[in-house]
Amino acid sequence: MKRGTTLFILIISLIMPLVLAADVNISNANNTNDEDSKINKAYSCLEDKVVDNCDDLSLEEKIFSLLSLGECKDELISEAEGDKECWPSGNCDVKLTAIALLALDEAGTSASDAEDWLLSQYTVPSNVNWFLEIENPNGETSCTITYSNSSYAGISIQEDKKISPGSQGLGSCLSLESNAYWLNIAPSCYDKEFKISCSEGFLTTLLFKKDDSSTIHVSEDAHTASAEGATTETVNSLCFSEGSSCNYEGSLWATFVLDYLDHDVSAYIPYLVTTAEDNERYLPKSFLFRLTGYSDFKNDLLLKQKSKYWDESGDKFYDTALAMYSLYENSQEEKNTEDWLLE
Repeated sequence: MKRGTTLFILIISLIMPLVLAADVNISNANNTNDEDSKINKAYSCLEDKVVDNCDDLSLEEKIFSLLSLGECKDELISEAEGDKECWPSGNCDVKLTAIALLALDEAGTSASDAEDWLLSQYTVPSNVNWFLEIENPNGETSCTITYSNSSYAGISIQEDKKISPGSQGLGSCLSLESNAYWLNIAPSCYDKEFKISCSEGFLTTLLFKKDDSSTIHVSEDAHTASAEGATTETVNSLCFSEGSSCNYEGSLWATFVLDYLDHDVSAYIPYLVTTAEDNERYLPKSFLFRLTGYSDFKNDLLLKQKSKYWDESGDKFYDTALAMYSLYENSQEEKNTEDWLLE
């Protein structure tokens, strides 16, 4: 089967249920020019290519056939490593396992072994740098930071928000960022818990950035405490790996699917955010908008639209399907894209 058929299956899988919106009876379409009739033709074409032909399909085509038509489940399962542990057998792949898990879940078939396998395929990104920020909204304060059973007192947060270490220094895990507004956290200490206590009311949060970027991202979790109170901060930064390295496209799909299955995926978001600009061909803002709901990701995604479609990877149908799956809100722009797909 040609690559174009895979794209067609993806479009049907992701877009048509949204176009239908509810229980539209596509079999009763009479007008060949109306929307329901076009959807009916699309499903008929897809059925002709899939039904009774599952053995001839690629693994990806089987996955999307199961999502769109409920077909090829047994053939998909037969390609798994072990008892639905990962896909394909002998060369397990994060992205393919993630979407196979999604398809089986949508089909009402348990794949807990695949879920467990995905959750085990993590590593710590080597290109995401982390910082600790301590602020006193009302002026100066003196703080103590405790980690690894050692405390470092006399750390001054000045009125201009700059940090000055005390006589005990900052220990091996922390160092002053070049402008002295934040503290660098050493990569070897990302698993440490940092306890912060200050003489006045204060706020702490974590910042992160890609190692070769000037863009600083602020963690969505900020913590406050009153005078002599305490906050704790711990870096939680992961990605999904192929071998020992992060795999960006695999991380997008695995994070999306595990979030869909109600897992906490917050540890994977910083890597996806900081590396998005290097991976625009995978349309990361579509995934990030669904994962976070942040309007900035939606706006960035809309800016990528070329007239009525998206084309970042070179496959405008694949990219448009992914974008519409995230954006579908019945706006006029999205209706124009829907009409373009149907045409």
